[in-house]
Formats: sequence, structure tokens, C-alpha cells
Amino acid sequence: MPSYKGHLVGGAATFFVTYQAATKVFGQQPFTTKQIVFALTFCLLGSLFPDIDTKSLGQRVFYSLLTVAVFAAIALQHWALLSFLSVLGLLPLLVNHRGMIHTVWFVTMFPLAVTLFITRFNPTLSSMAWPAYSYFVVGALSHLFLDYGVWRTVKTITGRR
Repeated sequence: MPSYKGHLVGGAATFFVTYQAATKVFGQQPFTTKQIVFALTFCLLGSLFPDIDTKSLGQRVFYSLLTVAVFAAIALQHWALLSFLSVLGLLPLLVNHRGMIHTVWFVTMFPLAVTLFITRFNPTLSSMAWPAYSYFVVGALSHLFLDYGVWRTVKTITGRR
């Protein structure tokens, strides 16, 4: 059960392993410095994400980013986005710590819903949204791995109890 520092270190390590696998194993072109910073940032955000359901750095980052997004939605008069963000802001208040948010399906499907929402309303962001989703989810999975260890994480992924 690491602190936020442990989750950040785990997220950074997961980023570098994932990046190396993507470039060496799958033959992806090496990232530019901007792309590395972008992907690392989303991996680190993902590594903090499952703790938005408790008073933590992850929750403070979540609400800070949400506040910026709410003001942007108001300024752009994008009311559907504002509605979505309002519901999103209630989520951490409605769940128990290490409950729904600490599950593999949630840390993969919830960011997927956000990504689909973004690409639906602004298709030009699609080329950025999907890599952001991928690295965010990898970071979030590293969080679960650090909280639960190898065997419980594998059991959660495979559905075995």
C-alpha cells in the first residue's frame, strides 16, 4: 500500500517499461521529447487516479483539473461537457475507498468513456486522446498492481476469486 510517492515511482517505471516495449517489441517510432513528456504525464496521472476516492494527492489533482475543465466548458458555452464534468465531479463522493474505482474494469472503461466523449465532440483531438488513454490506463493498472500485488491483480484481471 504505497503512498502517492510510491505510486508515482511505480507509474514512472511502468511508463519506461511500456515505452521500451512499444518501441523495441512492436516497432513503434521513438517519441519526440514532447511526446515523452505528454505520455509520462498521463501515465503519472493514471498512477494516482484510483485514489480519487479518498483524501489524497490524486484527489487534489483530479479536482484541480476538473475545475479548469469546468471553467473552460463555461467559457466555451459547451453545456453538454459541463453536464458531463458535473457528474464526473460527484463520482469520488459516491464510492468507498478501494471499492469500484480500484477495479481493473473501472480503470480501463471509465477513461475509455471519457476518451470516447472527447473524440465524439472534438474529433481533431483523437490523435492525442488515444495515446493519452493508453498511458493513463497503464499508469492506473500500475497503481492496482502496487496496492494489491501480483496474485490479487491477476485474479482481478482473470475474474477468478
